[in-house]
Amino acid sequence: MLQWILFVIPILCLNIGFSQVHFDFSSEMNGLEGWSGDTADFTINVSEVLQLSADGAGESALFLPLDAFPATWKLDVRLDFDPSASNRLRLYLVIDDANLTKASGYFLALGAQGNADVWSFYRVQDGQPERLGSGNRNLAQKPSISLEVQLKNDVWTFWIDDVHDFEITEPPQTLNTAKFCIACKYSETRKDKFFFDNLTISPTEIVDTLPPELVAIDVLDERSLTLHFSERLDSLAATIPAHYGVAPALGSLIAVPLSPDHTSVMLTFATGFINGQSYRLTVHDLEDEHGNEIDTQTVSFEYLLPQEIAPHQVLINEIYDDPTPSQGIPESEYIEIYIAGSVTAIDASELIIRKDGRAYPLPKAALVGESYYLLCNEDHVDDLSIYGDVLGVKGFPTLRNSGNALTIETVQGILIHTVQYDDSWFGEAAKEGGGWSLELINPRDPCALNGNWAGSISIIGGTPGEQNSIWDTTISSTLASLQYHEIPSATQLNLIFDKKLGDIQHTDFHLTGGEAAVVNAQISSINAHIISLEVAPTFLAGIDYSINISQLNDCENQPISYPSLQFRLPDNAMPGDLLINEILFNPVVGGSDFVEIYNGSDKTIRAGDLYIANVQGTGQSVAQLISDQAILPGAYFVISENPEDIVNKYTVEEPQNLMKNDLPALDDDAGNVTLYTVIHGEAVVIDVMDYDKSFHTSLLKKQDGVSLERISTEAAGNNQHNWHSAAASVGHATPTASNSQQVIASLGEQHFELIEKVFSPDGDGFQDVLAISYQFLQAGTFATTKIFDSSGRLTKVLTNNLSLATNGLITWDGTDEDGRKSNIGIYTILLEAFNLQGTKIRWKETCVMAGRLN
Repeated sequence: MLQWILFVIPILCLNIGFSQVHFDFSSEMNGLEGWSGDTADFTINVSEVLQLSADGAGESALFLPLDAFPATWKLDVRLDFDPSASNRLRLYLVIDDANLTKASGYFLALGAQGNADVWSFYRVQDGQPERLGSGNRNLAQKPSISLEVQLKNDVWTFWIDDVHDFEITEPPQTLNTAKFCIACKYSETRKDKFFFDNLTISPTEIVDTLPPELVAIDVLDERSLTLHFSERLDSLAATIPAHYGVAPALGSLIAVPLSPDHTSVMLTFATGFINGQSYRLTVHDLEDEHGNEIDTQTVSFEYLLPQEIAPHQVLINEIYDDPTPSQGIPESEYIEIYIAGSVTAIDASELIIRKDGRAYPLPKAALVGESYYLLCNEDHVDDLSIYGDVLGVKGFPTLRNSGNALTIETVQGILIHTVQYDDSWFGEAAKEGGGWSLELINPRDPCALNGNWAGSISIIGGTPGEQNSIWDTTISSTLASLQYHEIPSATQLNLIFDKKLGDIQHTDFHLTGGEAAVVNAQISSINAHIISLEVAPTFLAGIDYSINISQLNDCENQPISYPSLQFRLPDNAMPGDLLINEILFNPVVGGSDFVEIYNGSDKTIRAGDLYIANVQGTGQSVAQLISDQAILPGAYFVISENPEDIVNKYTVEEPQNLMKNDLPALDDDAGNVTLYTVIHGEAVVIDVMDYDKSFHTSLLKKQDGVSLERISTEAAGNNQHNWHSAAASVGHATPTASNSQQVIASLGEQHFELIEKVFSPDGDGFQDVLAISYQFLQAGTFATTKIFDSSGRLTKVLTNNLSLATNGLITWDGTDEDGRKSNIGIYTILLEAFNLQGTKIRWKETCVMAGRLN
């Protein structure tokens, strides 16, 4: 199939009909048949005249469909009163809506000029009238007249009783529908004083003075063109070969047949077109059927032989899914496609776009390489045409603001490009609210996933029809890699990669460690980055498995080097297996909370078995983790509603351990994080942490965006002394990595021990807190802990008869009782403890607070 429509010249037309309507109101059948509106307020009286007959004061209107426009209107009007503002008549010669408050068109008004009433002519646009002119005949005293109005060649002419009254030059508006309307406004005493008779509306003959125009060219094959004109041509002039010319020359014209409707001409040349060659076509001395002649018209076209479409030659390049509030682009959703430079020309009608599986065929159009095309609803083509080539797609789908699965395929079913996007790809919460597009960063890396998309940085919110604002065609040398694995059941293993993959065979996957073998393998996501393996027989608990892959390619058939994966069937999480290790409950404005979980056990635990709750206060809420991702032993696993925000604001060492999921509402001042699972229908609490903003060091100038980190994984989590602000040196948070304030507690036979005797609370992540580790053989111990400076003055009371757990930490961040940073130097710790059995313990130790000397 060859290239076809090369250019289009739009022609603005009015709705033109050829029938005449006439109402003399002389019979039942010819009364109000075909009229709509307030028909109950009008009657045909005994004199066979249309008369207003309302119940009381008000406004009434009758409507009649118009089949002829431009037209000539004739109507007899009698008003048995003197017109005024409260008793007036409007004759809507043509309007497009029965709702007069939003209609567009033209009307005559009588009744607003007092003692000098004349007809006034108005244009109305969306219900807003504008007076264009007024007549000369005074109709202030009970007018009884024959009115005639004619629209011809953009001139409106008005007669009263066959005498010319006035005229207005006004090119008529283009209206999709047309109605005639009689509208009366009246008081109680005038409710039956309006009379109408002998209505005739007939088409006005239009004198054609315009020459025909060449509006489109179809390239039919390598030697033939069809020329489309704006109106019927004179058959003799249209078939003369000398009236057509092409440069570069194509030899003589073999035939010039005229279409049956006389609006198209086919040209067949002796010599064929050259692929990729541009040509200039000239037509002259052509006439329409009224003798209007084209002087000379020249247009250019290019002959392009469409090629077969290969994967990634057409890319989804920009997505404008939430156009409100606009930053400058019209509020019209669109999908932009980019045609790769390897393309000469392809036929758009050979493509379909799918949204969530439903197919939407593209219209016939030529798509050429290194070009951009906007796909949108047919009604929005005009809005977006200022940006270049726009294809109106019939039934174009409404784009959800997150989670749409978009696919471009050929009509033969060949997959060309896919993307399943998420509003978190914007990377900025402010842009998720609307008015910004998502842009593809690197079209030369089509296998990349969310890392290859970002919110536009264009000042108008997007770059329709042009190179993206975040364009970067640097070729990535990074091969696809395994991010994590899921074990949804004992017969399924999912491997999740960071790029789109190519075709796979189940025979390329080999299991060791048990009797299970891979019996089926398939790509199971729209973004083609998840491999779902079915095994038989089932995985067994407690068995260590390995899987090796003999061959694996990305979506562009680049080989992937894939190491062996060791895994085991997930176990139930029990108390102490997982620890709440870090929380961000007060992010910067527009940022996202997160909760980090540390797997300190030797178990593999399925994330989808876990729940995170806030059970503090009346606003309790719960969020279940929805992923089957495996949380491996020793892993720091982070949950956030907007992982992209976390990646943009902090260093994320293990992005595969950062999961998008809802979280319970976490108040900025205080709250609770409870981690639990459900076993045999019963909730099993795994770890609990009640947080408060006072847990942050008072040395912080600002708490926004600073996480609380667990100091020791060996000490109880629900203890203020086991939490501290993340260090400034690591960016105030360590999602997916060990904590900046982490200490390893070890206690021999002693009840109390300093983990480090020297500390430096300077926010660098190294020994920022002084940690006292304690351990008792029995519960019920209470402790008072005080810090004294080298002169024996009390600096800080850390605990005051605090009930201690059987083991844990007591910490000091270096501040005094007033929250100010203490001076560097030597300090004495005095700790006195007792239990209800009468045992007393007194422990004294010195420490050094270090720091830089100014």
